[in-house]
Amino acid sequence: MIKELIDFSDYPQAYCSAWVATAIVGSAVIGAATTAYTSSKAADAQVAATNKASDTQLTLGRESNKLLQDQYSQTREDLSPYRTAGTETLLNYKSAYRFSLHLLK
Repeated sequence: MIKELIDFSDYPQAYCSAWVATAIVGSAVIGAATTAYTSSKAADAQVAATNKASDTQLTLGRESNKLLQDQYSQTREDLSPYRTAGTETLLNYKSAYRFSLHLLK
């Protein structure tokens, strides 16, 4: 806390202007440093958010692919008896009628 104010009336005008200029430059430097620091922190936060979103999408993509693979495998397993029956029937049909290439020409 300042106990007494400085009376600049005894100082030359140029000396007072130097103090004002110093104060202006000093506040500009402090403002620029503060802006650079906060923008750097904001950029870091943006990068972290982007990385987290990317990781989330990657995880969800892998889970989705796993679900699709499980569904495919289950459907294939469910239809296996029909596929086997169809294959056996085709083989029996072929042997019963003795297909040959010269008959189909």
